[in-house]
Amino acid sequence: YEDIQLLRAEIERCRVILSELDVVQGRRAIAEEPPVPVTLILEEVIYQRLGSDSINFVITHSGASDVEIPTVTQRPEWIHALENLLQNAKQFAVHEVNIHIEWSADDIGIKIGDDGPGFSASILAQAGQPWNSSRRGKGGHRGLGLFIARSLIESIGGSVKFGNAIGGGSMVEVSVPRSVL
Repeated sequence: YEDIQLLRAEIERCRVILSELDVVQGRRAIAEEPPVPVTLILEEVIYQRLGSDSINFVITHSGASDVEIPTVTQRPEWIHALENLLQNAKQFAVHEVNIHIEWSADDIGIKIGDDGPGFSASILAQAGQPWNSSRRGKGGHRGLGLFIARSLIESIGGSVKFGNAIGGGSMVEVSVPRSVL
């Protein structure tokens, strides 16, 4: 019975995301909203959607010296993917989530790392696949957040790599062509 309730909740969550990704509506919203610095998008997701609670979020950036901080449109795919990745990092962090933004004339890269336990080898081998979670069933977690994030990033021509940081904790690296944002 709990599994059925969980599936219904996940289906509803996907339905909400898909409704926000409606192509015609999405294009209209993107055209109406002016581009904003990528740092502002991340801050909005962190402080307005997730809440910072007891976890400290640290945003740093560096990029090509001849290229300013990128401005991006507020594409729903981009925002939902970042929200899912940041939510996952927040849930596993002990004290801190570090976000580092890098850019060139062609790409924007975002590294999201937490100070939690990191990905186990078995989870890492299938990271970003549905039903792959270290918290299987705990609090309704089924690994769909990372799967949805990866799918959304790939749908706009980007890539996602999952790994562990050298000093511990997980590390997720997102790369997206600037031309799609």
